[in-house]
Amino acid sequence: MRRIEDFRECHHDIVSLAKKMVEFERYIMLPTVYRLIELALLLSVAMATVERALSAMKIIVRWLA
Repeated sequence: MRRIEDFRECHHDIVSLAKKMVEFERYIMLPTVYRLIELALLLSVAMATVERALSAMKIIVRWLA
């Protein structure tokens, strides 16, 4: 990907890399790479959701105790 001129500016930002892959339809040619990028972007959202759930469970446990 670094050799392709359109992707040279994306080496620091994973979001811009994902956008460029869709723009130039590279996600079709490299589905595994694109899937890994998607999972990396979703990881922070998933972790925040789990943290909120655990916080809610702590509140319930304290209230029941």
